[in-house]
Amino acid sequence: MAARRSRREFLKDTTGAAMGAMFVSLGWDTLAGVHRALAATPDAAAGALSGAQLNTLTAVADRLIPSVDGLAGATQAKVARFIDRVLADFLGDLKPPIVGGLAAIEGAAAKAHRGAAFTALTPAQQDAALTGLQ
Repeated sequence: MAARRSRREFLKDTTGAAMGAMFVSLGWDTLAGVHRALAATPDAAAGALSGAQLNTLTAVADRLIPSVDGLAGATQAKVARFIDRVLADFLGDLKPPIVGGLAAIEGAAAKAHRGAAFTALTPAQQDAALTGLQ
């Protein structure tokens, strides 16, 4: 039986390669341009992910990068929207594993909480759902 992985290891395995490929293949100037464009784009602008997938990604990112002591967290930094925009404009081939990971997170939440969406859970329940995926 394989040893259980930590939540950090799970997320690293599912997103680390995608993010690494993004930085290497696109370069800093391109990524900075995406970030500037996001700042001028309405939040409702379409990307690669559905609204529900984007909401789940935002909630997961908030659990990993919370707003602490007045410092910006994932939502304030628009981390999920940045990932969505990069998937839509540059790295569409990375969409399937990311969407698969989001589906697994939603499935874990629904199984543990009578069909509830991950975004409807309390922070402690979200942490438990993510930990359960290890």
